Amino acid sequence: MKVLVNKYTHVVIDIREVAEFVENGISVGDCIYAGDYIELHDVADIPTGVKPQKSCYKTDVGFYDNLNYVPPESEEIITLKQRVADLELQISQLLTQGGTT
Repeated sequence: MKVLVNKYTHVVIDIREVAEFVENGISVGDCIYAGDYIELHDVADIPTGVKPQKSCYKTDVGFYDNLNYVPPESEEIITLKQRVADLELQISQLLTQGGTT
């Protein structure tokens, strides 16, 4: 397997069966990663649980957890946060109205 890694942070960017250097970066078939900050490693076995962004890789260490990983918020969480904010505003308005009558 081909493992694309940020050479400064060692964060795994992508894991592919095929990756090759091309004129403007590293081609993985459906996209090209551009930038001189990417290293390409050929790794025989990818352990279960290794995921891009969640894992790091160094040749002398192997794979390890990315301690700085923060999962992206799903659309559902974003929607729920907005609903909570709307409800908090409505409650605040009701409390304000109740105190003035």
